[in-house]
Amino acid sequence: MSWFFIALLAPFLFAVVVHLDKYLISLFKGDSTERGVGGLVLYSSLFGLIISGVLFIILGPSSLTIPGTDILILTLAGLCGITAVILYLYAMEMDEASIVAPLFQTVPIFGLFFEYFILGIIPTTIQIIGSLIIVIAGIVLASELEGFKIKKIKGSILLLMLSSSMFFALISILFKFVTVEGGDFWVSSFWEYLAWGVSGLILLMVVKSYRVDFLNSLKHDGKTLFSLNITGELTNSIANSAKNFAALLVPVTLVYSVEALQPIFIFLIGIIITVFAPKISQEDISKTALLQKGVPILFMIIGTIIMLI
Repeated sequence: MSWFFIALLAPFLFAVVVHLDKYLISLFKGDSTERGVGGLVLYSSLFGLIISGVLFIILGPSSLTIPGTDILILTLAGLCGITAVILYLYAMEMDEASIVAPLFQTVPIFGLFFEYFILGIIPTTIQIIGSLIIVIAGIVLASELEGFKIKKIKGSILLLMLSSSMFFALISILFKFVTVEGGDFWVSSFWEYLAWGVSGLILLMVVKSYRVDFLNSLKHDGKTLFSLNITGELTNSIANSAKNFAALLVPVTLVYSVEALQPIFIFLIGIIITVFAPKISQEDISKTALLQKGVPILFMIIGTIIMLI
C-alpha cells in the first residue's frame, strides 16, 4: 500500500495550492478591474524552466536523450498542462474555490476515456455508473439552487473546468504512455517541464495582455507574488510528481480514486481560512451554503469510490 500514501500526498498538497491560487488571484487583481490572471499563468508556466533546469543539472545532458517521438508526446503533455492551468485560473477567478476546484473530480472520467483510446483499457459498467454520479453531482455543485431545484447552471465554470480536467487527464496518460514503455521518470519529467516553460515564453512574447499583466505584477507586487508563486509551484510540483510516480505503480484510475479526498481537503481548508484568516480568503459558510456544497461533493466522492470497485 505504499503507493496509497504517495498518491494521498497529492490531493492534500493540491488542495493547499488551490487556496493559495485563490489568494493570489485576489492579490494580483487588487482593486483594479484591468488586471487579469494572465500574469499568474506566466508565473506558473515559466516555473517549468526552473524545474527543467534543475533536472538538467542533476541528470546531465547525456542522460536526457530519448526518442524523438517520446519528446513530441511529452511536449504535448506540457502544452496540455499550461492549457489546463489557464482554464482553471479563469474559472477560479469567477467563483469560490470550494465550488470550482472539486469539479476536478471529473478528471478520472476523462482518464477512463483516454485509457480506452490510448492504452486500450476498457472501462467497466460500475466505472461508467460512478462517472454518471460524478457528472450529475458536478452539475449540481456548479449551479445556483432554490431549495431542491436548480435555478441556474453556471455554464461558464462547468465548461472551463471540464476542459481543464480533460487536459489534466491527458497529461498523466501521455506521461505514463512514454515512461512505462521503458522510459525514466525524471527524464520524462524534464521534457514535460521544459515544454511547460517554453510554452510560457511563447505566451509572454505573443499574448500582449498576459505580458502586460506579468510586467505590472513585477513592478507593483513583484516580491510578494514571486515568493508566493514559488511556494505554490514547488508545492504543486511535489504533488504532481507524487501523482505521476504513483501512476507508474498502479493504474491511473486507481491513483485518481485516491484524489477523491481532494474536495474534502479543499472544503475543510476553506472553512478554516474563512474562520481564522478571513483576510486571506472568505467563502460562504452559512448552513445553507455548506449543505449545498457539501452534499454534491459527498456524491462526487461516492462516485469516485464506485469507480474504484
